[in-house]
Amino acid sequence: MFFLLLGIRIPLRWQGIPLLVLTLIGVMGFGYLVAGATLIFKQSESLANLVENVLLFINGTMVPVDAMPSWLVRIARTLPSTQGIVLLRRAVLDGQSLASSWQDGSLIWLIAHSAIYVTAGWLAFGFCERMAKQQGSLGQY
Repeated sequence: MFFLLLGIRIPLRWQGIPLLVLTLIGVMGFGYLVAGATLIFKQSESLANLVENVLLFINGTMVPVDAMPSWLVRIARTLPSTQGIVLLRRAVLDGQSLASSWQDGSLIWLIAHSAIYVTAGWLAFGFCERMAKQQGSLGQY
């Protein structure tokens, strides 16, 4: 809606699709971490809201990561969606190809980052599920 009112045009480029999928895989892994915490602590709405706000404001969605102070960039780079958003900005807005992202190592880093998050999230969820079963706090097996 705002795009139409303000006359902002975002070009649709095919190279954004695999970057978006890779980014969402990392976010899915982070979702497993939050879901595991929910199995143990049950009332995790506050945690989910905190995570949502942190991701929204320091992952590069609102402000490009390059415009942030260096200490905040180090924190932002650890978040599951930051690298994907940086690459999506480059690909969609600046027209950078996937080949150049591969050559400079940023696409490799996105793949590794997403793989780490989905693996860690899956393992953490499994651990939290076993812990909830042992505590008897899981409603159904």
